[in-house]
Amino acid sequence: MLVAKKFFIHFPEKDAQKMGPLDFEVEEGAFCLVLGKNGSRKTTLLRAIYGLYKTTGTFRLGDIDILAWPVVKRRRYFAWIGDEQWCEPTLPVNENLDYLLPLYPDFDRDLFEEMMTEFAIDPIDRGKPFCLLSAGQKVLLQTAFAFAKKPKLILVDEPMIAMLPKERELWLQGLHDRAAAAGITVLMATHVLDSLRSITDRVILMEDGKIAACERADSPKRSVAMQRARLVFRSMTQREEENYWAGKDGPGL
Repeated sequence: MLVAKKFFIHFPEKDAQKMGPLDFEVEEGAFCLVLGKNGSRKTTLLRAIYGLYKTTGTFRLGDIDILAWPVVKRRRYFAWIGDEQWCEPTLPVNENLDYLLPLYPDFDRDLFEEMMTEFAIDPIDRGKPFCLLSAGQKVLLQTAFAFAKKPKLILVDEPMIAMLPKERELWLQGLHDRAAAAGITVLMATHVLDSLRSITDRVILMEDGKIAACERADSPKRSVAMQRARLVFRSMTQREEENYWAGKDGPGL
């Protein structure tokens, strides 16, 4: 079980302001969506868990006290898929791997190569500087690297918006199936909900930097916040959902 209790995120550059307390629980191995309109601090929550902000309170993964770990150790057992830079953009994939692998002694190179084949990343693309790859290819590469690290938790920050529909479908299926098979917990902040209804185990709803709700996706009883947000339990087109969560159409949250 992933458990946060009285979890605070501190922002030293903003006159010691803090975000919290945040309280939520996510089952180990669950696929959990972190939802909310722009500005609700979804990404801030994921970055704090990853170790990019100072945090206090309780944050545990099973018997592990995550806040007692140094950030370097947290980065080894957590994986990030999103817009954070994970490699040297001017170097090709293979050269980046040669540089990064000593930092991850448990890195599974065979699994990485298997996922490269699965995601159709060919040798020509792998020879290009990372910065010249498409947005979708970058996400696929990050995903393969994330799983090859053998993480306990994968944090995903809205990568699907930049992906083509075919890439999105391939990526999402691979992410879900491999995480489920390995018992890896996934926390995903996203605006694109249509493809996620059938695979979501739990939903965290954020409003103005607070946890408005944290409920199982199959719960027969929705909180007031969940009903107001309408979430993934109401029939919407993908465009309607994206506009809704971006606050471009309708009441937002």
